[in-house]
Amino acid sequence: GAMGSTQQTTHIEALLEKKITEQNELKKRPRRLCTLPNYTKRSGDILGKIAHLAQIEDDRAAMVISWHLASDMDCVVTLTTDAARAIYDETQGRQQVLPLDSIYRKTLPDWKRPLPHFRNGKLHFKPFGNPVFARDLLTFPDNIEHCETVFGMLLGDTIILDNLDAANHYRKEVVKITHCPTLLTRDGDRIRSNGKFGGLQNKAPPMDKLRGMVFGAPVPKQ
Repeated sequence: GAMGSTQQTTHIEALLEKKITEQNELKKRPRRLCTLPNYTKRSGDILGKIAHLAQIEDDRAAMVISWHLASDMDCVVTLTTDAARAIYDETQGRQQVLPLDSIYRKTLPDWKRPLPHFRNGKLHFKPFGNPVFARDLLTFPDNIEHCETVFGMLLGDTIILDNLDAANHYRKEVVKITHCPTLLTRDGDRIRSNGKFGGLQNKAPPMDKLRGMVFGAPVPKQ
């Protein structure tokens, strides 16, 4: 009867109310932002700083990938060596620059290649810890093709997994069949492509120690 439909309407209104509240909470939550000052783009030949070219959804992945690329985050990417040289000159050589016309493209990773535990369409072992290529966690707001070149070069086939146990297991199995790339973990560990792990150089510091040199989070889709 009439009663039922009123209850239903109230229920739907309550659900909508809840959804709106949740969305407002999300909006209020401080979004991870990169606080590196941007490089003023005078010409279309300047893409901007590496830290500003990509965004990462997941906080822990953002932290470890930002730290892994720490020495590159401040680097300004340009399309041409001429533009890079102009920035070098006007900063007395203090600003790192990376011109895309000077990249050797034959060694860039193939973004469609499967993770190394698959060979010729066959699963060689069952990994744990959710391995993914680090590059697959990046989203590029602009200049997608140029950014794929930049981050393909910087990250190569670097893989991120949940923790060190998963990464150690993954590496031990991968090296039976092929070369193992650098492994990062969402807990902040790094196993280098030569197998070395541990020590201060291979442990990401807490997010606040990265001094804002972190990839921002994508703007939530409306």
